[in-house]
Amino acid sequence: MLLTNVLERTFFLNKKENYQIKTLLEVVLIFSRILFAVSVALEYDISDRFYRDKRR
Repeated sequence: MLLTNVLERTFFLNKKENYQIKTLLEVVLIFSRILFAVSVALEYDISDRFYRDKRR
């Protein structure tokens, strides 16, 4: 009985820690995708301004 309680608690704690690590990883991935999208938009804007000024 005592051994099963210890095993259940250990499994629950490991599962909880893995969940927290996965959540942190997802937050980092989403943040990096947002930064990538912003950098692409800025690069497009700068490039577009350059070619518009060059045509004049």
